[in-house]
Amino acid sequence: MKNRFDRNLRVGYGFSLLIVITIGLVCFLTLQQLLRSNQAVSHSGQVMQKLEKVLSVMKDAETGQRGYLITGRANFLEPYNGAYNEALNLTGELETLTADNPQQQINIASVRNILHQRMDVLQKLIDKKQRAQAILPDDLDAGKLAMDALRQAVAKAEATEQLLLDAQAARLRHYTTIVPVFITLAALIALAI
Repeated sequence: MKNRFDRNLRVGYGFSLLIVITIGLVCFLTLQQLLRSNQAVSHSGQVMQKLEKVLSVMKDAETGQRGYLITGRANFLEPYNGAYNEALNLTGELETLTADNPQQQINIASVRNILHQRMDVLQKLIDKKQRAQAILPDDLDAGKLAMDALRQAVAKAEATEQLLLDAQAARLRHYTTIVPVFITLAALIALAI
C-alpha cells in the first residue's frame, strides 16, 4: 500500500512538474511573440511617422515657394531650401526601414520619384519668377497635380503599413487570448493531480 502511494505521489509530482515546465515554456514563447509584435508595431509607427514627415517637409517647401512667388522676397525660400534633401533623406530612411518588405520598397520608390517631379515643378516656378516671367495657372496646376500624386503615394504606403500593423495586432490579440486560458487550464490540471 505504501509503495503504491509513493508511486502515485511520484507520478503526480512528475505530472505537476511537467505541467509547470510546459507553462513556463509557453509563457516564454508567448513573451517572445509579444516582444516581436511590440517591435513590429513600433516599426510600423516609425514608418508611418516618416511618411507623414515627408509630406510635411514638402508642404513647407511649397509654402516657401508660394510666399516667394507672391512677394518676390528671397527670405520666403528658407523652408524651400534644404527641403528636397531632407525629403530624400527621409525616403532613404524609409527604404532602410522597409528593406524586408518588397511592396513597401515599390511604394517608397514611387514616393521618391514623385518627390523629384514635385521639386522640379517648384524649382521651375522659382526660376520663372527670378527671370520675371509670368506664372500661368497651368504652371500652378502642374504643381497641384504633383502634390496630389505625392499625397496618394504616401497614402498607399501608409495603407500597406496599416495592413501589416493590423496583422500584428491580430497576432497579439491571439496570444493574449490563448495564454491566460492555457495557464488557467494547466493550473487546474496540476491541482487535480
